[in-house]
Parts: sequence; C-alpha cells; structure tokens
Amino acid sequence: MSSLSFKYKLADKGLSLLASLPLPALYALVAPVRFVMHRIVGYRKKVIRQNLINSFPEKNKKEIRQITDRFYHHLCDNIVETIKLRHISDKELARRMRIENPEVVNDILSSGTPVVLLLGHIGNWEWVPQLTMSVSVRTPFGEIYRPMHDKQWGEIIHNLRDRWDNVTQIPQDDAIKTIFRWNREGVWIVGFLADQRPNNRNLNHWATFLHQDTPIVVGPEQIGRHTNARFVYADISKTSRGHYSIHYHEITLPERSDSPFPVMREYLNLLEMTIRRDPALWLWSHKRWKYPRPEKCQDI
Repeated sequence: MSSLSFKYKLADKGLSLLASLPLPALYALVAPVRFVMHRIVGYRKKVIRQNLINSFPEKNKKEIRQITDRFYHHLCDNIVETIKLRHISDKELARRMRIENPEVVNDILSSGTPVVLLLGHIGNWEWVPQLTMSVSVRTPFGEIYRPMHDKQWGEIIHNLRDRWDNVTQIPQDDAIKTIFRWNREGVWIVGFLADQRPNNRNLNHWATFLHQDTPIVVGPEQIGRHTNARFVYADISKTSRGHYSIHYHEITLPERSDSPFPVMREYLNLLEMTIRRDPALWLWSHKRWKYPRPEKCQDI
C-alpha cells in the first residue's frame, strides 16, 4: 500500500472499516447514498435511461422507470457487497454464491482440457471467483481485467480482489502471454467479462445485441481455439438480496456456422436471455454503445 497517496490511504482505511460491518448494516448505510446517487446527483441517469429505452423498445415509460429504480438499488448493493470482500469468510461466500452444476467445469478439467469461462456484468461479478472453491481439480484460475485510468484507485480495487489467494488477476495486455504459458504447463480456467466495449483500436467486430449495433470482444474465442479450450457460459441469477447462483452452460463449436466467431455469437444470445430475465442486474451505466458502427467491420 506504500504507493498510495495520503487521500487514497484514507479511502482504503475507510473501506476496511466499513467491510468489518455485517451486510445488513451496510445495506442500511447505503440507502441514503442510493437516494443521493439516483434522485439528486442522477449518476449517469441519461446513459442508463437511453440504454434501457434502446434495448427494450417494447417497454413503456413506467416499465423503464421501474427497471431504472431497481438498477440503482442493485448497483448500490453491489458496491457494498464488493467492499465486504475485505472481511467475509469463504464459508459465508459459499452460502451466498451457489454453484448449481459444478460438475460441468469439473468434468472438462478432469479430462485434461482447459476452460474459457465467459460471463457478463450481471449480479455481483466480483463474487464470481468464489466458484473456484467448487473446482475439484488443482489448476490455475485467472480473471482478466482492464486496468483503471486512476491507477491508485485501481490498486485499491486490486487489493479487494486479492482476498482469493488461488486467483490470478491478469491485466488485459498480459492475457495471451499468461494463458499460453499456463497452457504449456497443464489445464487452467480463465474468466472473461466479455460484455465490455472493446478498446477504441479494436472496434472491428460487430453484432446485433439488445436491438443495437454493438462492438464485440472476440479475443476469448481466439485464445480458446488456439489452446484447444472448451467454452462455458456462467449464467448468474440473484436469488435474494446478497445471494446469487451460477448455472454453467457449455458452448460448443458447431460443425458449420455463418458466423466467423460462433462462440461469441452464442455467448451474446445467452447473455441477452440472462439480461431479459432480470434487466436490473446488468451494468446499464456502462457506455456500451458510445461509438457508431464503422463502414469497414466484420459481422459476427
């Protein structure tokens, strides 16, 4: 923590103190913060509302407003649940993040095949590494992340995620090098939050997603093909406040496909079904559709 400036050290200490509180107390504390964020400041309210209107043209104003209200509620819950990572036991996390069919991943790894795990910003993605506790094969587990522009705040988030000793946080630019090294050594499992907007220099592959032209990350499929990995989608549901479940769906490569990236196409289909099941759980504040579709690009 020595690289943090004074104000960031204070913020980090404050987060640690908050994390010592039980979750019900944190939920109570966040209620006024949610009111300010939603009703007074209006955090990214225009972005959220426009994303919802474009994604659900069949919904009326009242329905969009209801989803928006529930989104702010879930977002604030997500924030305090992430803070709680500092002081939460593996036992409690296992109770709150349930894996419905761990045998899907375990069988693949037991066969000597690595796993590319595809998921989205649904539910509480910061708790997803809990799934490693249900993996019966000793294997490296990595999660790919995009470094934040604010490096000191990024260090604080990195330290929150470091509660899992068996999970390696892999910067996006180091993904290929790290995974290929692991592939030479044996099986592995790496998680990709593949629903973010690609970097500006990689807006080359597009698809229709939630009724909109959407730039798509194709790196996970490219890496998986080169390493002979199998692809698994993690379908996340919120069963109650502070409780989630994951159901695995293996995505298989078809013998023939009109899409150059059929795995990512099927991932989008599955993700859209997850979002439509409970729209408030997705990260609508992300500027997913910031750029128009260029003339030269590839449909997936």
